Amino acid sequence: MTSTPPYSIFLLLLEYSVKEEQFKQIVYREIADVVSALGEPRRLEILEILSQCERNVDSLAQILDAGVTTVSHHLQVLKRARLVEERRQGRFAYYSTTATALRLWDLISEIAAQEIAVVRCAMDDIFSNSTSRETIDFEELKRRVADGEAVIIDVRPEEEYAAGHVPGALSVSLERLTEKLAELPRDTPILAYCRGRYCVLSHEATLVLAERGYTVSRLSEGIAEWKAAGATLETINS
Repeated sequence: MTSTPPYSIFLLLLEYSVKEEQFKQIVYREIADVVSALGEPRRLEILEILSQCERNVDSLAQILDAGVTTVSHHLQVLKRARLVEERRQGRFAYYSTTATALRLWDLISEIAAQEIAVVRCAMDDIFSNSTSRETIDFEELKRRVADGEAVIIDVRPEEEYAAGHVPGALSVSLERLTEKLAELPRDTPILAYCRGRYCVLSHEATLVLAERGYTVSRLSEGIAEWKAAGATLETINS
């Protein structure tokens, strides 16, 4: 049996060391690219908006009150980090979040809400005069609707409701809330939800409803969290 010469062993170890270093560089560079893409407030806001439904650049620019060029740049950064994907339709490109981005946004926003004092204080301040707030998992929410224990209202814009909503939920966008008051029951508790834990639409809706005598609560989670958890949503065509 022949033994490997010491010099050959040294070369093997050196080769392994180089490969290990290259491996680390590749892994850390890719992770750094994702972290860098998330290191801008506007891009986080874009991810939250796109977690609701796909949109083109013009639509995003209008929602964000930002220039088309600026929004396009942010989208390309997110696309390179594989956090958004693009769908072409004619001359237009439509963007949506990837499954990875949904899980990542859910994790980051949850950690921020629980561990970052400034975020907790901001949430306490904005929701301090809110009506009661409930944390209900998706299956329990569907059960309450099916059993007639509650009426669920989705107060997001109608195009977001159409793209995916809790089965059985009514579309009552905040801007049309006062028009639809007559359609809401006064003898059944109402649960309102919107985009996610940082969305204030359901907060504003519950204040309006409570002032008018409805029994109403806002849900502490929304579409972003439920999609990240793999919940099956209902679309307007399903």
